[in-house]
Order: sequence, then structure tokens, then C-alpha cells
Amino acid sequence: KFNQATQKPDQTVDNPLYSQDKATTLQMILKTPLQYAPGTKTVYSDVDYMLLGLIVEKVTGKALDEYVENTFYKPLGLN
Repeated sequence: KFNQATQKPDQTVDNPLYSQDKATTLQMILKTPLQYAPGTKTVYSDVDYMLLGLIVEKVTGKALDEYVENTFYKPLGLN
């Protein structure tokens, strides 16, 4: 199980996990070790949202910002 309670990466600016290259980001997500056993502690982490974004892009074939804009923001009248 992958959730906010299981994984928290080093959040320094030079960490490759925060690269703009999606392939590098995915590889770094897969290499990030769990800090705690799933379900034992809650720690905020961006990793799950990064992974969700990559999944949305893979499934929809659209860039995440384009998908969110057309699926949520425009229908709700948000700019």
C-alpha cells in the first residue's frame, strides 16, 4: 500500500525526485524507501501526488495540467 504515511523523500532542492523530467521523477519515486510500515504513521509527502499525476497522464494521454483544466477548472467556471 502506498500512502502519505509510508513514504517521505528528502525534499532538498537538488534531489532528482523533484526534477522536471518525468522519467527521472518516476525512477526516483520507485527508489524512495519507506520510512515507516504502511498504516503506522502519517507524514505529509508529495510523492503520492507526483505518482498520481504520472498515472493520470498515462491513462488519459494528456498532460496533467491540460487534463485538470478541461475536466475540473473549465466545467466549474474557474480560471
